[in-house]
Amino acid sequence: MKRAALAAATFAVLCLPASTGEAQAWTRDAGDGYVNLSYRYLGADSFYGNDGARVGSTPFRQHAIGLYGEVGVVDRWLMLTLGGDPMRRNELVDLGATTGLSDLSVGAWTGLLVEPFRLAFGVTVGLPTGDPSPDAGPGADTVAQLTARTLPTGDGETDVTLQVAAGHGFRIPDTSLELFVQAVLGYAIRTTGFTDQIVYRAEAGLRIREPFVERFLLIVRLTGTELLGSSTAIGGVAGVGDGISFTALGPELLFEIGEGFGLGFGADFAFRATNLPAAVALKGSISYRWDFVPPGSES
Repeated sequence: MKRAALAAATFAVLCLPASTGEAQAWTRDAGDGYVNLSYRYLGADSFYGNDGARVGSTPFRQHAIGLYGEVGVVDRWLMLTLGGDPMRRNELVDLGATTGLSDLSVGAWTGLLVEPFRLAFGVTVGLPTGDPSPDAGPGADTVAQLTARTLPTGDGETDVTLQVAAGHGFRIPDTSLELFVQAVLGYAIRTTGFTDQIVYRAEAGLRIREPFVERFLLIVRLTGTELLGSSTAIGGVAGVGDGISFTALGPELLFEIGEGFGLGFGADFAFRATNLPAAVALKGSISYRWDFVPPGSES
C-alpha cells in the first residue's frame, strides 16, 4: 500500500507535460503569454504494482489546483515556462491526508525550425518545493505519522529534463477541417539516487473552421515515461517519483470564450504503468492568452 500511495502522489507531476497550454514546438513571440488554472481529481481503489500488475489497495484520493504559464521573451528564440500545483491534497481514505505545495518546474524553450515544420528544444528544471516527508503534527499517534509520511507533496530532488518538440499544423484541402500534430521526446536526469527516465508525448488536435464551432478544439494525447532502471528502486526519504513508468491516453476539449479566455475539460488514464494508481484523472481548466502589442503600433 505504501509504495502505491507514494506513486499516486506523483501522478499529477508526471502528467504535467500534458498540460493544456503546452505546445512547445510553437514558441511564443516576445511579450505574448498564456496562463492556465486547473482543478484535477484522481480517485483510485486499485494500483499498478512494480511488476505492472493491477492490485486492490486502500482507496486514494487526490485534489489539486494546478497553475501553468508561458511567456515569450525573444521572438522564436526564447520562451519561458512555469508549472506546478499551488495546492495539492492527498488522502488515504479513513486514514489521513496531507495538503501543501507541489514541486514546481521552470523551463526555457527555443525554436530551431519554423519551416517546413516546427522544431524546438527545451530544458525544464524540476524544483523540490513540495514536502517529501510530511509530519502529522505534535501529539499525533504512530498511525497518523506513518500515514502522513506516505502522502508527500514533493519528491525532495532536483531534476533536469532535456526535450525536443516537433509539430505541424495544416488544413485538409477542400474542407473546413484544421489539424495539428505534435511529438515531444525528452531525457529526465534525476538526482538523489533516483532513476533517469525517458519522457514522451504525442498529440493531435482537430478544429472545424465554421461559425461558432471553430471555438472548439479537440485534442487527444498519449503521454508516458520509461524507466532506465528497475521499477523496484525507491529513492529518497519518501520515494516519490522513483520506480515510475506509464503510458496514458486522454482527450481534452477546449472552448474559446472570447477576449483571450478559454475553458478546458479533459481526462487521462494510465492503461500501462508501474507504481501508479489505476484510475481516470479528471481535469477542468480556465485559461487566458494575450498578444503583446508594442506602444504606438495600434494606429
